[in-house]
Amino acid sequence: MKGKKYALLQKEMVQQDLTRKELGYHLNLSESAITSRLIGRQDWRDSEQYKVLDFLGLPHNKKHLYFPPGGITEDDADAPITQKLTPKQLLLQLAKGCVEMVEGMP
Repeated sequence: MKGKKYALLQKEMVQQDLTRKELGYHLNLSESAITSRLIGRQDWRDSEQYKVLDFLGLPHNKKHLYFPPGGITEDDADAPITQKLTPKQLLLQLAKGCVEMVEGMP
């Protein structure tokens, strides 16, 4: 089975209840431009990648996970894009990411 491009990014968008239209508005891009990037028809610019990470509250050091070369990694090739996180689960996930980021600081 061929994996979904940018599966982890799309999964995060679903969990945060973020539409392509809303993301496009934040990036000053059309919904179709976002779709073109998510399906791999057009490459993401570096500046767009960082804006997406910031908008989703994700650390920059995880960019390679959300924007892998070609849009697919072995780990996310079959990643399900299904359930949304509860607010408590989302908060715990964000807190864990913050702790990991702080632990990685000098």
